[in-house]
Amino acid sequence: MLKKVTFVLEHGDTGTSSSRVLLMNYRDSICRRITQIERGVFLWGVFQARKPVFMDLAVKPPVEFVKTNHLIVDTDVKDKENVVVVDILKKMDKETVEALPKTVELIITMSAGLDHIDLDACEARGIAVKNSGRDAITSHVVQYCLSFIIIGLRDALNQLSLPFPSKGWNLNWNCEGKPLTSSTIAVIGLGHIAKALIEEIRKIAPDARIIYNTRTRDVDFESKHSLHYVSDVKELAAECD
Repeated sequence: MLKKVTFVLEHGDTGTSSSRVLLMNYRDSICRRITQIERGVFLWGVFQARKPVFMDLAVKPPVEFVKTNHLIVDTDVKDKENVVVVDILKKMDKETVEALPKTVELIITMSAGLDHIDLDACEARGIAVKNSGRDAITSHVVQYCLSFIIIGLRDALNQLSLPFPSKGWNLNWNCEGKPLTSSTIAVIGLGHIAKALIEEIRKIAPDARIIYNTRTRDVDFESKHSLHYVSDVKELAAECD
């Protein structure tokens, strides 16, 4: 939207001067929103609707969230929810989805994946399913995974009791093990997080051997990142470092 507004201001006919001022104000507003997101002002999400929306927070949100249903109507809002918010630990199987109030139109999950939600049951009920904070969650999980891969390869956990050199550098202080660049890394599954992890590994270890197993192969991604598919999980575990 920012690109569209900027293009119109620079190349298009905005009509009257008042219309141009409105467009400039709108562009400035978008820029402020973007910088707020980059500074972390928006940590979770914002709901804006043209009609009353009732929410059922089935789990504790990562930031304080004040429900304002009582400001919309004075009656009890039970069984009138439009939106249900869950996380990865809240299993939304077929029975749970079918038991939701008929007014539910949307399930928001604070997770990168959707394995804990029966999507077929949601589709049958006409309930949309969306992720919240998927990119942020993926980024953090990938960093954790990459850290543990390197720590594991270097056998760094066994070095935790050794003091880090405070003066100079003693070559005797070192973590043994294998470097990531000459290791074989195994990945099970090829979802959003797995793909992001592989991309990060390739940035720092382009020559590392990466093998993977998944129910549905992605030949394009496999070719782009030089992956080796292994059909048997036991074989996968035996080959990796």
